[in-house]
Amino acid sequence: MSEMSTTFSAHTLIAAYSKGWLPEKDQNYKAAIMCLNKLHPALSNESINLEQNQKEKFKDTTYYLKKSGLTLEKLDELSVIHVTGTKGKGSTCALTETILRSHGVKTGFLSSPHLISVTECIRINGVPVSERLFSNYFWKVWNKLELDKETGYDLRAYFRFLTILSFHIFLGEKVDAAILEVGIGGEYDPTNIIRNTKTVGITTIGIDHTSILGTTLEDIAWQKSGIVKERANVFTGVKQELCLKIIKQRCNEKKANLLEIPHVNLDNWTTKEVVKINTPLSVCLAYDWLTRTTKNKINGIGINILSNQNNFHKFLSTVLKQLENFQFPGRCQNVKIRNLNFYLDGAHTIESIILASRWFIESTKGSSNEKVLVFNLTGDRDPLKLMKVLYENCKLSLVCFTPNTPYIDDDLNSNFNNFSVISEVDKMKNVTKIAESCRNNFKLNSMVFTHILKVFEYISKRFGNEEVDVLVTGSLYLIGATLVALEKFSSNTRFE
Repeated sequence: MSEMSTTFSAHTLIAAYSKGWLPEKDQNYKAAIMCLNKLHPALSNESINLEQNQKEKFKDTTYYLKKSGLTLEKLDELSVIHVTGTKGKGSTCALTETILRSHGVKTGFLSSPHLISVTECIRINGVPVSERLFSNYFWKVWNKLELDKETGYDLRAYFRFLTILSFHIFLGEKVDAAILEVGIGGEYDPTNIIRNTKTVGITTIGIDHTSILGTTLEDIAWQKSGIVKERANVFTGVKQELCLKIIKQRCNEKKANLLEIPHVNLDNWTTKEVVKINTPLSVCLAYDWLTRTTKNKINGIGINILSNQNNFHKFLSTVLKQLENFQFPGRCQNVKIRNLNFYLDGAHTIESIILASRWFIESTKGSSNEKVLVFNLTGDRDPLKLMKVLYENCKLSLVCFTPNTPYIDDDLNSNFNNFSVISEVDKMKNVTKIAESCRNNFKLNSMVFTHILKVFEYISKRFGNEEVDVLVTGSLYLIGATLVALEKFSSNTRFE
């Protein structure tokens, strides 16, 4: 792990894969963020609910798209790669986008949630859009919707607005390919308003967001496969027979081609589990899109990469060289500050926590350093299931529970506050409840803190000059707040 300067920027961490990016400061951008946050907290891109009329919510997206000045016909001009899944969809999109850029494709990329700055959600050629570009498009869309006084805004429309905004940006900036990560589910997700998708990816299916998507794998598989479009090529790493049956049914209904990706052992290439697992699917998605465009035929290989295993492995060997330095902030991310080795991963499902723990174990193999866990989670997830994996596998010396609060500071930039949507009192109640539940079930040497900076200050004092391996996981919002806290922590020369 390389030593990082103690004056590194949190923004630089966020765009680690595009070294040197820093957003422009723009007053109109600050005003835009204030308006955006009024729609609904970033924590709730979960804008669909089983108790609500999902179809009506989906119709609202079409309505707002039209009010913003875009028609569905205009949206058809976007060449889209659409990706859903319970875990790995963000990494898959980022890997796919990296491969396409390496072949000279101008890319647009919509993802969620952001870690620090909302501009991370909308990228052009791998780089978060500048604050100035974001605010320019924001006000064009916002002002048109502001004229609509009759219906008003859906107060759970934060992610919907970002989705519509991304369409305006991608069309306005004339991207060649738009890679869209589904917010939640698929069938009624705002991104699914697109109609002309030829390349579709479904990463995995597991139990998550049960209050929104349903409580069974079959329910969730139906929701996820809702992004399949007419005659699309659908690539998936899903293995459960029940889920595959439903995906096949939905593909048959749309006359789409369902293609299972081959298994590839990449253990000797990288220790990052999310990269190892998601690279094969990303290769298929990128290859499929490239070979669908007449200007990007690859070495004369046929359109269907899976029609010949040699084709797949030939393209894969080229791609691995292009992905050697791939990084996706908040997923298997390493940061070193003084004697503290931070391992950051936004895992928040049982499957992703297992992968994060494997990565941590592999990365610290042979190390006699003390192991510290910084943990929190959001939503209705069961902390005991996640903690059981970490407790049994990571040889933890100390567990630190903390809310997703970087530090207490009234001047903390509002752009960094999208994860601070409930009161500090309520956040402390939640994290205390999680800590008590875990303590009662596991023999933890643990403490509860009021914010993340205090955690890092405590670890630094407690272990002095000893090297410490610190795993931060459980929530992407925890990772975002951690990156902000690390910037402050790295610049502090003394602690009170």
